[in-house]
Amino acid sequence: MAYTKFFLCISVVVMLIACGDNSSSADAIVIDTSFDVSESDMVVATKDDLPACTDKRDGAIAYVKDKKAAYICDNGSWVLDDDGKLSSSSSKTKSSSSSDKAKSSSSGKSFSSAKENSSSSSEFEINDKTISGVAQKGPFLAQSVVKIYELNPKTLAKTGKVFSGKVDSNGDGRFKVPNVELSSSYALLEVKGKFRNEVTGEVSSNDITLYALVNLEDRKEVNINLLTHLTYERILYLFGTGVDFAKAKKQAESEFSKAFYLGNEFENFEDMNIFGDGKESAALLAVSVLVLYYARTDLVGFLDTFVDDFRKDGTWDDETTKYKVGSKFEYGGSILERIRNNIVDWKMGPIPKFVMYASRIGCRLLGGYCHVIVTECNDEGAFIPEGNDSWNLCRDSILFGVSALFVDTYGWTAGTDGELRKGDSTEHFYKYDEVLKEWNHVSWNDRILGLNGCTVKREGEVGLSPKDDSYYVCTHTADFELGLVLYVWKKAQEIDFIRRDEKCESENIGRIVAGIDTVTNKYYCSTNGWVDFMAWSFSVPKEFRFNPDIDYGTMIDTRDGKKYRTVNIGEQVWMAENLNYAGDGIGHCYDDVPENCEVGGRLYKWDVAKNVCPEGWHLPSKEEFEILFSAVELVYDEYDKTQYSFADMFKATSGWKNVNSNWTQGLDKVGFSAVPAGGKHIETYRQPEYNLAGYLAFFLTSTEYDENSVYIMLLESDKASIVFGIDIDAPVDATKNSGYSVRCLKDAASSVVP
Repeated sequence: MAYTKFFLCISVVVMLIACGDNSSSADAIVIDTSFDVSESDMVVATKDDLPACTDKRDGAIAYVKDKKAAYICDNGSWVLDDDGKLSSSSSKTKSSSSSDKAKSSSSGKSFSSAKENSSSSSEFEINDKTISGVAQKGPFLAQSVVKIYELNPKTLAKTGKVFSGKVDSNGDGRFKVPNVELSSSYALLEVKGKFRNEVTGEVSSNDITLYALVNLEDRKEVNINLLTHLTYERILYLFGTGVDFAKAKKQAESEFSKAFYLGNEFENFEDMNIFGDGKESAALLAVSVLVLYYARTDLVGFLDTFVDDFRKDGTWDDETTKYKVGSKFEYGGSILERIRNNIVDWKMGPIPKFVMYASRIGCRLLGGYCHVIVTECNDEGAFIPEGNDSWNLCRDSILFGVSALFVDTYGWTAGTDGELRKGDSTEHFYKYDEVLKEWNHVSWNDRILGLNGCTVKREGEVGLSPKDDSYYVCTHTADFELGLVLYVWKKAQEIDFIRRDEKCESENIGRIVAGIDTVTNKYYCSTNGWVDFMAWSFSVPKEFRFNPDIDYGTMIDTRDGKKYRTVNIGEQVWMAENLNYAGDGIGHCYDDVPENCEVGGRLYKWDVAKNVCPEGWHLPSKEEFEILFSAVELVYDEYDKTQYSFADMFKATSGWKNVNSNWTQGLDKVGFSAVPAGGKHIETYRQPEYNLAGYLAFFLTSTEYDENSVYIMLLESDKASIVFGIDIDAPVDATKNSGYSVRCLKDAASSVVP
C-alpha cells in the first residue's frame, strides 16, 4: 500500500474505542488530522516544553500546540519555521483519557535522524497487538514503566503515538504493552525505573532509563537492555546518512561488538536476555557487569558519555576510561564470583557462563596485559590453592585467580563495625565494615593498636592506643590508579584534634586557628571543614596565598571583568596569579570543579593558551621566563642556599606543605605567589585525569620544543626550572595536549604596574 498523506480542509475526528467488558484496558485515541505531524520531529504542548536545542537536535522540527506553530532547532535556539506553520495538512495525536498522557507522548528527548531516508518502506500496519519482552540492566522491578513510541518511517522522528505498559513482577524484568496500534514498523522502546543491581545484589538507589530502537515487523517480543541502549543513537545517526535501517542496525551492533571485543557472532541485541545458557546471554551479562562495576557511582553519566562518543564514528575513543574499566578486572575472579552469587540468589533463571567473557573483555580493554588463567577444570565451584596465598576458582570450567580474602571469608555473614576475625583458610585477619557491608583486609595497626578496625563509619575518630599510649586517627588513603580507598589508623596530627575540638560551621568559615603544639602551623575553617592552611587545598581562597609584604598592582580583564593582582619583577610586569578566563568554554578547572578555578586558575592546552591573555598581555616565551629567572637570581643571592631553594623565591608563603619533602613553604620574595595547582593529562592516560595539585606548579611558555612538546616553567618544592617533555630531569610530559596554568606577561610597551 502506498504511503498517502490526507489533506483536509476541515478537522476529521476518529474515535477509536476498545470493545469488550474491560474497556478500561485501552485508552480512547483521538486523531485530529488538521495538521501533519509526520513533517515534525516532535509535538509539545507549550514552548516551555521544548527540550534543549543541542548539537544533536540541530535541524529538528517541533510543533508547539498552543502557538499552532512550528519551530526549528538552529544553532542552540528554537526559532519559528518561516511563517510559523508546517503545512495546512498537519496532523496530531493525543489521548482523550488524560492531558498528561498527551504531553508524555510528545515531550522529552528528540529521537530523530533529522533527515529523510528514502530507503525506508512505509507500508505497515499493526492493529490491537501486544508487545512483550524483558527489560534488563539487571532486571527492572515491577511497575517500571515501558513505553513504545511510533517512529516516522522516513525520519525515525516520533509521530506522537505512544503506548504504555509496565514490568509485570519482580522477576526477570518481563513486561507487556497491550493494544498497540501502529502504521509504522519502526518504534522506540523505553523503560524507566529501578533495577536489581548485579554488583551489590540489591535494588538500585536511583531510576535509570534505557532504550531499544527496533523494527517491529514480524515480531511480538522485544527486549530492552544495556546493548540496545548503547547502540540506538548510532543506528539513528547511520539512518540519517541514508543507510537502510537493517544495515544501520547491523553495522552499529558489529561496531559495538568490536569496541567491547565480543567478536562478530552477535546481532539483534533486542533478542538478548541476561538469563540463559547461550553465548548471547553470557556476553550481555558480561558487558552489563563490567560497566556497572566501573560506573556504580554514576552509571547514567557513563552511559551518556559512551553513547555520545560512539554515535558518530562507531568507535570507543576514550582510552582512559577503557583502561580503568579493564583494570577493575585484571585480577577479577573474586569480584565476578561475588557478582555471580548475587545473581544466583535472585533465583530467576539459568546463569550464563559470563565469567570468561568478562575476564576476556577486561583483559582486552587493558591492552592485552592481564593475568587471565585459561586452564580448564572439572571441579566446578572448588577453590584450588596455588601457594603463597594464591588461589584459583573453578568456574564455567575455567580456572580463575581469586584473592585470599575471598577464600578466607567465603560464606561469612555480617559482623559488627570494626570487628576483627581470622580467615578460614589462612592466617590473615579481616575487619567488617558496616557501611561497605563487607569484610576487608586489615592493616598492621588494625591488629596491634587495640582499637579494632578503622572503617568508613569511624573515619575521623581519634583513639588512644593502649599499646604505646599514643593517639591515632582513623582516616582514608586513596590509590588513584587502582581506584581503591583504604581506611587505616595513623598517628594523630594537630589537625585531627582541631577537627575534633574546634567548631567549624557556616558562621565560622574563614576562621584561622594556630596549631596546638607548633605555632607556625595554621588551620582554616572552610566549607569542607577544617583544612591545613599550610598545605594545598582548593578550599582556601586565593586571597590568603598572597604575600602581605608585597606592593601588588591590579589589572582588570575587560573581557569578563575579572580583577588580577600584578607585580613588577626586574624590568617585567607579571600577573601574580593564574589566569582564569573561560571565554567560550575554553580551559578546564581542576577535577572539573568550577570553584577550583577561582583558587588555582584554569588549565589550558598550548594551542588555546597562545592567544588567551587579555589585550596588552601575552603568553611569555621561554626566553622571557629566562629573563625572569635572572632577575630572581639577584634576589636569591642574598639568602643562605643551604636553607632556602631558588624555588622558594617564587612559591607562595602557604600551600606548599608536603610530608614527602624537606622543603616546605616558600618565601615569595618577588611576589610571584605561585601555588601548586597541578595540571591535566600530565604523564600517561593511566594516571588520574587531573593530578599533582599540592605538589607541582606548571606555567606554559609560547615556545615549542618540537611538534609534540612545548617548554614549560616547572616549579617543584625545591627546584625551579624550564623543561620540555623528554628532558631527563622533567618528571612530567610537557605535551601540547596537557593542561597547564598560564601566567600572562605585560607587553613591553609599559613596565610599570598601574
